[in-house]
Amino acid sequence: MTISYAGSLPVSALNVGLAGSLPALQVEIEKLGIDLSGLAPAVAAKLEVGLDFPPVALSYATELAAHLNLAALTAMLNPLSWVSVTADANADLAIQLGLVNIKLAAALAIAAPLEAGLAVGALSGWSYFGAAQWFGKQLRAATPGGWGKTAQASEIGATIIATENPASWAAFGESFATGVEGDLQYLGELGGWQWSTGLQSLILRLRAFILQLRGLKASIEAQIQVSLGINLPAPQVLLDVGLGLDLGVMLENMITVRADLDIAIGGIQARLDVLLDLVADLQLQLSAGGLSVWIYSGQASQLGPEFAEEIWNGVPNGNGANATVHGLVIASTPANMTSFGSIFAT
Repeated sequence: MTISYAGSLPVSALNVGLAGSLPALQVEIEKLGIDLSGLAPAVAAKLEVGLDFPPVALSYATELAAHLNLAALTAMLNPLSWVSVTADANADLAIQLGLVNIKLAAALAIAAPLEAGLAVGALSGWSYFGAAQWFGKQLRAATPGGWGKTAQASEIGATIIATENPASWAAFGESFATGVEGDLQYLGELGGWQWSTGLQSLILRLRAFILQLRGLKASIEAQIQVSLGINLPAPQVLLDVGLGLDLGVMLENMITVRADLDIAIGGIQARLDVLLDLVADLQLQLSAGGLSVWIYSGQASQLGPEFAEEIWNGVPNGNGANATVHGLVIASTPANMTSFGSIFAT
């Protein structure tokens, strides 16, 4: 059974999931913003091509009325003609599609370990506000027989945090559940997503960002497919149905694809701004310091007694045993604490 003082740490050293993911996420967001600015001209070129190819519906109708010439219509609707005319525009779109795929993979790579940490369950916690010495005394009184589903002889891991600095505690509480002020309170067994509220908020936005990236990917792919003549009306079909055919309706998929692509780009650009604002806010929260941290490993029944000895004279380099502190204890099985360690110091 051991308890060790990890030092006076900044919030970023505790909320390791947020601290570790924000720089990479910010880089990817900024890169994607630049890439989207390159996608816009590619889309414009594609739309310009689309104004001329294929010919407008009236051209089809004129050809049908004047000639009903299968050869002429076949040439008009030949996908190879589309390929030759739209090759440059499609090359630009293909490059942008590759960039979007890279960004999607990067976003998924950032999200995966964070999702795993948030998925951890059964993390017990206590909050405290009062004299430093009484933090240890009250934890010792609350845990000799274990707690909740944790038996007194169970092996556990725990992280204990205390600070005399209200500003540091407030900053920590912006991105992590810290309970309410008062004597030691058992907060129950909560999941990682309930504890790490800042990371949960980030993940929800990151999930929406990933969905929009997938939407943009699908829109670019659809635009390229339309350019290659996929789903165009067969010339023989035109001849079979004659002049009663509404050719404009048959080309509606082109207009829809273009609109979807524009909407997808606009939606992601708006999402990037929201994410960058959130990243800036979280980075500010993480910059606060002055949190005293202890790491415990041993039997549940000894958590309280060992910590009581550690804080008997107050937090290290603090104002003594009677100084007012804010405190939090997170405890669970060693396996759960290891998994939670991907997003929080354990």
